[in-house]
Amino acid sequence: MTFKTTLGTVIARRYRLLNKATGKTSTPSADAWNTPRQMTITRRLRNLVCDLARDESYRKAAKRVAYHAGEEDLLSPTSIMNILHEEGAAIGQATQRRVETSYQQFPEAEGVFAVASQAADAESKKEMDANETLDSLEVEDEVVSGTTGSAPAQLLRAM
Repeated sequence: MTFKTTLGTVIARRYRLLNKATGKTSTPSADAWNTPRQMTITRRLRNLVCDLARDESYRKAAKRVAYHAGEEDLLSPTSIMNILHEEGAAIGQATQRRVETSYQQFPEAEGVFAVASQAADAESKKEMDANETLDSLEVEDEVVSGTTGSAPAQLLRAM
């Protein structure tokens, strides 16, 4: 078993047991620690990867993690990306579970949030409509003032 940590790679010997009756093998330490059979990346290394990958490219994050651990090629840029995506998905699932739990504990909250969400959507639509109106006024202003530099003004003159 290989553990990828902030201090580098740690290899732990594990034993596989063969069940002679069924012919299946099992790894008791993998079952006890709830880890995969081949390799696991520690929580602390995952947190470090997420912190670094937010601010810089995956390649730079991989190099910084390797430098920090003192081990070249500790994680590849693809591994960095996969960790970031896995952690993002886990956050999304945890948020969804919290929302569902909240709605179960407080059923009236769902109606309140639905109304708030509709109000926010209406406000967003008003802002978009206002921006479109401003854009159309700017085009009309360019035509009236005789500005020839903008494409919308040239299109309106051609009509």
